[in-house]
Amino acid sequence: MPVGLADEDFTCDENEDCPTSPFKICVEGVCKHKSIFPMYPSEFFGILVLPALLALANVGGIGGGGLIIPITMALFSFTTKQAIAISGFTILTGSVTRFLLQLNEKHPEKNATVIDYGIVIVMMPMVLVGSFVGVLVNVMLPGVVLSLILFILLVFLAWKSLHKAFEIYHKESQQL
Repeated sequence: MPVGLADEDFTCDENEDCPTSPFKICVEGVCKHKSIFPMYPSEFFGILVLPALLALANVGGIGGGGLIIPITMALFSFTTKQAIAISGFTILTGSVTRFLLQLNEKHPEKNATVIDYGIVIVMMPMVLVGSFVGVLVNVMLPGVVLSLILFILLVFLAWKSLHKAFEIYHKESQQL
């Protein structure tokens, strides 16, 4: 499928008319993503790998959106916009679960909860604004532009993370 076009942009008479077959099927003259069964090897692999990577991302304190989007696009053949929606819901589910698990946990060094509600009060308004802007951008921009923006963002974040890792490594090496 050309990047940026939704399933509904393609009319069909049979499954072979749909791009990225066999992931797309013809339903009432419109190409739609197939249901979960029959499961293809790439989907099975994705179902094994994605939860493990998301668990590591969640434990690390990040949502994992940078992992979910390319994996769902590559292994499950979702469009950019579909992958972004799946990513948002997955991050929401992980965040709610983590919150519920840590709701009553106490800080190991002081008499407080693990969740710092002062930071939450400061950060949440901007997180909500960012979410609303992200949804609007997702709706307004074509998939190819979204893919380019996501690629640039992921390259930048990877570079920053690698740079920070080298800084920490050198600092710890000097301390030894």
